[in-house]
Amino acid sequence: MTDVRNWLKTLWPASYKGVPFFFESDSEDGGRGLVVHSFVNSDKPFVEDLGEDPRHYSGHAYVHGDDVDAQEVALKAAFASRGAGPLVLPLTGMVLVRLHKFKRKAERDRAGVVSFEVSFVREGAAGAIISLGSLANSVFGAVDALQDAAASAFADALDVVGAPDFVVAAATDGVTLLAGALDAVRITSRVDVAVSASIRDRIADFIASAPDTIAAGDRTAMAAMAGSAVSLARDLSDGMAALPASTAMSDVIDMFAA
Repeated sequence: MTDVRNWLKTLWPASYKGVPFFFESDSEDGGRGLVVHSFVNSDKPFVEDLGEDPRHYSGHAYVHGDDVDAQEVALKAAFASRGAGPLVLPLTGMVLVRLHKFKRKAERDRAGVVSFEVSFVREGAAGAIISLGSLANSVFGAVDALQDAAASAFADALDVVGAPDFVVAAATDGVTLLAGALDAVRITSRVDVAVSASIRDRIADFIASAPDTIAAGDRTAMAAMAGSAVSLARDLSDGMAALPASTAMSDVIDMFAA
């Protein structure tokens, strides 16, 4: 006589985050995230694989017994708790999941039994994966904040009201030298033609207005001037390839570290 599997002894006792219950039935669904791209006059689409779809587990769970009310409270507390936890499935064993939804049900003709419709999703990455668009927006936002901070710090530091003429002249020379360094980058690097022409004109205007702005000592105007300098550097970099732009701007920063 052929031995057969003793199913009752080989099934795992179901639980979630250590709280036991029974599964009347359970199911699992998954798949691949596919995007099908069709092309004009082509009989062969391109199928883009975005990776595995989230794995979902669902089913009908229940608790029973004279203390069913206490079991119900414990199971609902586990369902409502934050974070991932182990779900033990009768056939396949433990998987790390988060509870998505549960729906409690009690019936008059099934005294001592409380059932739940439950759905779980398998735990995924430890952190969010940011899209390129979101990452770009975050970077631009950080740069904007840095530009504002730099402009404010520059205006605070460059207080030349009542200072001797040579101090004003030295401050003016430093600012115009910075603009000249950016212009040197524009001339010696491969820059988009339209960007190069725009930056050239803006640098000329910057150098022409800097002496009067510094001599006037108006904090708001000087902050705006510092912001213009940062904007010039950003726009010039946008007109260049990434690596040369990074190298050139690092060199400019080293020149004016003080």
